[in-house]
Amino acid sequence: TGTYGQGDLTAHLREIADRMLRGMVHTLNAGPSDAASALPMDQQRDLVLMFKETLHNLTRHAQASQADITLAQSPRQLTLTILDNGCGFVPAQAAGQGMGLTNLQRRAAKHGGSVDITSAPGKGTTIRITLPNHG
Repeated sequence: TGTYGQGDLTAHLREIADRMLRGMVHTLNAGPSDAASALPMDQQRDLVLMFKETLHNLTRHAQASQADITLAQSPRQLTLTILDNGCGFVPAQAAGQGMGLTNLQRRAAKHGGSVDITSAPGKGTTIRITLPNHG
């Protein structure tokens, strides 16, 4: 069929989180909707790549002890939110630092989506990836 089943996409993200965040307290909450499985294969692939990039940054830079991940879906969009309790940073200063933030933005924009980064030194970081559903 060329798509993951809903359980599969969520399970795949959970598997990635469990592997990349080993030793860190983390949760992954996903809604019961099957909208994620309706995402085209290339969007799912990019979502997974953006997720890996975000977790990579988190483990390398955040010095966090906890991460909370939420996959939320509405009829119009899918939102993946990664929240950590790490050291935080100034997003504007990090843009050119090779942290892959521009890659995230570019990948999301390719699908008409967006990446919203909220962070401040000492405050942790929230990264929200939104992709539209073209269902």
